Amino acid sequence: MRITNTQAGPRGVNTTAGVVLLGPGEARDLDLPDAELAVARRTGWFAFGEPEPEPEPAAPAAAAPQHGGDKKPRKS
Repeated sequence: MRITNTQAGPRGVNTTAGVVLLGPGEARDLDLPDAELAVARRTGWFAFGEPEPEPEPAAPAAAAPQHGGDKKPRKS
């Protein structure tokens, strides 16, 4: 679940992996047990949403074309 700290100071949230500190305005995808999610919702300190989608893998950069610059071909 995407959790965002809406407060002016850092706030901690208990996740399945342990306590995670979120800075002001920071958002992270976290896994919370149901009881901890209920507590976090009641605090009013966080906004909740859907997890961010995984980013698309970057396409490999195209190599610059190799050419002879502005040289003109020689006439024989």
